[in-house]
This record gives sequence, C-alpha cells and structure tokens, in this order.
Amino acid sequence: RKTKLIFQTFVLMSLNGISYSFLAGAVTSMIGFVLSLKLTDLATRHFTKLKEIVDELDEKSKKYFYCIVPSTVHSFVQVYGTVGFLRRLYENSVTTFDDRLIVDYGLTKFGPCFYNGIFVGYLLVDAVFLGFKNLGPMYTVHPCYYC
Repeated sequence: RKTKLIFQTFVLMSLNGISYSFLAGAVTSMIGFVLSLKLTDLATRHFTKLKEIVDELDEKSKKYFYCIVPSTVHSFVQVYGTVGFLRRLYENSVTTFDDRLIVDYGLTKFGPCFYNGIFVGYLLVDAVFLGFKNLGPMYTVHPCYYC
C-alpha cells in the first residue's frame, strides 16, 4: 500500500511536467532511504547489545531509531552535493537555475534540480514510513518551501 502511494505520487508529478532530473533525485533518495533502513536492520540484528536496546523501545521510538541512518545519510548527501554549486547559484540564482540532470559544475556533476528531488523524495518516504501523525508540526514546514 505504501509503495503504491509513492508510485502514484511520482506518476502525478511526472504528468504535471516536473523535471525528470527532479524525479531522478527523488527516486534516488527513496532507494537510498530503503537501503539505509535495511543496513540499520542488519546492524541491529548483528549486534546483540544494540538489538536488546532496540527491542525495549516502544513502536514510535523504534521508527525514529530506524530513521536515524537514512536521515544522516540524506544530510551528508545534500551538503556534499550542493556545496559545489552554491556560489554559482548565489551569483545569479534567477537566470541560472539549471534543471538538467548532469551539469558541468559542482562536485558530483548532478544539477541543483536533482538535489531538490533528493530532498523532497526523502520527505515523502519519511512521511510514508513514520506517518504524518508521528512527524509533528515541523515536518509540515519543509514541504511548504516548495509550494
């Protein structure tokens, strides 16, 4: 059911003319989120003491625990990926916004629209995994930036 909801969201986004580099970033973010969850689960099962601690947590705290790794990975990717072209965007942000997937500047050569997609994709998956009720009021501030 959750996967279907995510898929439907991306179909609607692509039909509305949203850049494919944005969608590529969002899909990349979602895949990274799922892989990070799997790695966290593997580590939890492998380290006995960690498993004991996690097993004692209530359901909401377990969800937050499992989101720590994806959240940390996401923040590192965002900083590393965007720091290389922030100066260029600062100098002329209105006329130089680039929605291409691959660009000739930056550390990773992925464009700013791709990283916007990573950000929004992460927020969508986080909302599906944790649920809006568990996310709290600060979560609603993030998506409104793109409205």
